[in-house]
Parts: sequence; C-alpha cells; structure tokens
Amino acid sequence: MSIFHVREVRRNPGDLLTAVDIAKAITPIGRDLRKVADLVNYYRTRSYLRPVARETEGRKAWLFLPDQALVAEVLIRMGEMGVSDEDAALAVGRALNVWRADDFEGDKPPRYTPGMHVLRQYEEGARDWSLELWVLARKDSGRLVKTARLHAIERGEATAWEYPMENHDKRSVFAVDLIGVLDRIHPRNRPTVN
Repeated sequence: MSIFHVREVRRNPGDLLTAVDIAKAITPIGRDLRKVADLVNYYRTRSYLRPVARETEGRKAWLFLPDQALVAEVLIRMGEMGVSDEDAALAVGRALNVWRADDFEGDKPPRYTPGMHVLRQYEEGARDWSLELWVLARKDSGRLVKTARLHAIERGEATAWEYPMENHDKRSVFAVDLIGVLDRIHPRNRPTVN
C-alpha cells in the first residue's frame, strides 16, 4: 500500500502507466518481464515509486506518470551495482519526485516532478542529465547519510543538496547517466510493432 493519496479512476485514461507498462519499458535483455514487474510493484510498496491513480474497475492497477519508469530504471541499475539499501532508494525517489525549496524561484514549486523536468528537457534535446547518489559524512559525528540529486553536467545545473554541505564531507558518489536510460526507455526510441 502506498503512503501517498492517489485519485481513483474507473479505468486507465490511457496516458498513465501500469507496473507492467513500466516493466516493459525497462526490462533489460535477458531479464524476466514478470520478475521486473514484481520488482516495480515492490518499489511502489516501499514508496520509492509514487502512483498518481488507481483503477476501481478491471485489474485495479496502480497508475504512474512516465517519470516513474526513470525512478525504477535507476533503482534497477543501483541493484546491479550492489546498492540496495533503503536509505539509498528513498534518496533516489526523493530526488526524482520532490522539489526542494532551493530548486525553484518563488514560493510555489513546479506542477511537475524533477523527473518529469528531466523528461521534458530530454524531449527538447538536453543530453546531459545524470542522477548522483552521494554518501556524505557529518563533520561533527562522522555519521553517514545518503542523498541524491539531479545534475546537468554540461550546463552546470543541479538540484539542491538535501543536507547543508558546510556540515558534511563528500565520501563517495554513484552516478547514473539518465540520457542512456532515456535513450533506451523513451517511447519515441522504441520500435513500433505493426
């Protein structure tokens, strides 16, 4: 069960993705589609993925915006590198789903998520977004924390740090090239089947 409130819809209006749709987009060659779909559903139960609706008829599927395929793909790539702890996964989910106050001007965040921002810019031709998962150490105690942010390397654009950097030392980083992800999963790049 998701901890986020989602609207109920009779059926998928057609512009939202089910867990199986996400799995079809992100399943790498050699992996079992059903197992990836189960993993996507697991990510939803852990609140790493955020549904926006749920069907009240038929399959009663949870429904997602396209940016959640990006979240799921990053989580799978983290798993491939052996990064699978809860704090890291939640940090990635926050980076792609939640704006921080320093990420935008004014007092109202954009209506779309940071992940959708990356998707929109990709569709406009931006080719430099990555997701960085950082391990930071508190300067006063040495306690480690995990945080993630989006970074457009060539343009020097990035989302804000989750923790005040003057109180933390950078220890390590795991980065995922989001353009490589989007090149593979974006609908415009997949062959059409007649």
